[in-house]
Amino acid sequence: MFKVVFFVCVALLLFCFALQYDDELSPEAESLVARFSDDQSSTAYLHLLGISAPVGDDPVLSGESLLKASRSSDKPSDAYGYSDSEKLSLPSGDGFCVFGVDDCIGYLFSGSVKVIDLLDHHRVLVERSGRFFQYDEYRTMMQPTENEVFPEYIYLVRAQRIKILEAIYLYKMGDVREAIESLVTQFSTVRRASERQDNLMGKVVLLPTLSDILDVLSIILSETGLHIEEIPRLSVPEKDFGTVFAREFGVSYYGFSRLDKAPNFFEVDEKFGNAPAWLVRTLFKPNMTINALAPYYLMLEELAVLSPAEFARDVKNLDRGAPSTSVIRNLAGNALLRVEGPPLEEYVAMTHDLDVKIAMFNQIHHSKLDVRSLINLYGESEFPALENGRLCFSGPFEAKYSIRCLAVQL
Repeated sequence: MFKVVFFVCVALLLFCFALQYDDELSPEAESLVARFSDDQSSTAYLHLLGISAPVGDDPVLSGESLLKASRSSDKPSDAYGYSDSEKLSLPSGDGFCVFGVDDCIGYLFSGSVKVIDLLDHHRVLVERSGRFFQYDEYRTMMQPTENEVFPEYIYLVRAQRIKILEAIYLYKMGDVREAIESLVTQFSTVRRASERQDNLMGKVVLLPTLSDILDVLSIILSETGLHIEEIPRLSVPEKDFGTVFAREFGVSYYGFSRLDKAPNFFEVDEKFGNAPAWLVRTLFKPNMTINALAPYYLMLEELAVLSPAEFARDVKNLDRGAPSTSVIRNLAGNALLRVEGPPLEEYVAMTHDLDVKIAMFNQIHHSKLDVRSLINLYGESEFPALENGRLCFSGPFEAKYSIRCLAVQL
């Protein structure tokens, strides 16, 4: 009996000892890790990080201070050194309604918005926004973690709405050509900035603005019957999410790495003591967990650069099962992978929706095609449905922010 117990104990010790070893990072994981770094300087990033600085302050210098504060603080909210009353005034009101909701676009064309007052009151914000779009680079100077401090993109988006309202004002005043030229230039400027964004929030937040510009331009062209040059479809670099998804992967990479042998891994109450490192490593292997995630992010990257038709086909057949790893060697890691997050392919779909919308815009306002002749780039054989003055194609996901719909009448 003693020998049996002895051999069982030895076997258990050897088993636990064997479970202390983690895998090396896979080549797929290493390729993603190599893409994100916070050691490169970016004036554009600092400018955007400090865009809400008080009047008279330099946004770039403010951004440097905020970056320094965020790197030395565990709480993202502690990074911003300005109170709401000190920050640059943020535009608000009915002029900043959401397109596709109620009669937002009709209201903007009604002449009810006091555009001149907006331009005068928020001149500093419009100037800062314009300066940001002049930069030809962008690099997030912060590690991709759950505590990352993001720029206040809302300021950038609201400034672009003011520019859209200014174009509508020019149109209503009779300066049709100037209004069209302003919108075309704005669309080109914003899409270049969207291409340079290296994080998911920045990539996605500018897409509704691009969609809104097309809607306003479409209304003006529908009412005037003017011809317009073809707007280029989204290029592969514009649709590329390589760095974006590398940073999303980086959040998990740093998060799981910090959990390795962490005494608070199980969040045990203090009266029960902290978990020993050997027990945590027995149940959780950071590299194994990280390796299991890498193929998902690489797959998303491939989906992003496909044509809309290819994307619709591949995403329909996508295996949406959660990533998994060894239940025996990595029990806790496998459980963590089962925690469902938002399906990131829906964000990729927003970019394809915009590409489909550009194609619809060109078919209507450049090629002057009849509605019954329009082609849905997603590959669906259909006539776009007209609802509330908007033509909408169907697609693989719900059309967020009406990006797949084009306004053609008020």
